[in-house]
Amino acid sequence: MNNYNIITLGPSGSGKTIFLASLFKVFSIQGKFGFSLDVKDPNKRKFLNQIYADLTQKEEEWPSGTRNISEWSFTAYVNNSGTSKIPVFKVTYD
Repeated sequence: MNNYNIITLGPSGSGKTIFLASLFKVFSIQGKFGFSLDVKDPNKRKFLNQIYADLTQKEEEWPSGTRNISEWSFTAYVNNSGTSKIPVFKVTYD
């Protein structure tokens, strides 16, 4: 299975984690792109969903910076006639 690397650069507080959470939100549901992304670790999935929720529900400030360096691995799936998800490629986000 092919693995595609996404590398983001920027100073602390520039929005890299918000970008990742937004990317995950858009691609976590199969839509017009024909595939969906999922992260294996349920704690990371919960973290990304919480960052996105904080971003969209607060009217004041963006979520605070994460101040850590981490690697995220996602698997992309396509549906097989709506009965099962077939893994087609991986994405590593640094």
